[in-house]
Amino acid sequence: MKSLFKYFFLILIFTLIIIQFFRPEKTKQSINQHHISYKIRVPDSINKILIMSCYDCHSNQTNYPWYSHIMPFGWMIAYDIKNGRNVLNFSEWGKYNLTKQNELLGKICGMTASGKMPHWKYLIIHKKAKLSDSEKLMLCKWSLDNCMLKTKK
Repeated sequence: MKSLFKYFFLILIFTLIIIQFFRPEKTKQSINQHHISYKIRVPDSINKILIMSCYDCHSNQTNYPWYSHIMPFGWMIAYDIKNGRNVLNFSEWGKYNLTKQNELLGKICGMTASGKMPHWKYLIIHKKAKLSDSEKLMLCKWSLDNCMLKTKK
């Protein structure tokens, strides 16, 4: 039995070492002409909220934590970031059509007001990303104001 446990442990260690060589691609881009801040007015107070609570998963300006360099955690983080960017990417805002932008602005309010965003998994480690009621209200007001402005044009 000890021999079986020993082989299992060695295989596990070997596997953990090998998977470190298979890393997901990481993006870290500067802000370009498609970024939301070039397309609609983003006050400093809102920008601070977006950076603190949204950008890691919903932009190309992700700040990768130290544990993202350790597999399999890196794969899980890359998966969550990919899914987040597929739903909304502030860095690609200008590539969305007007209808999609209005839809996303409404969802920003709905998802943050309901507490569905930032995602609970993200908040486990990123405590500062939790939005206060006043921050949720500010974000909602900003997103809905911009949504209404866009539909009037």
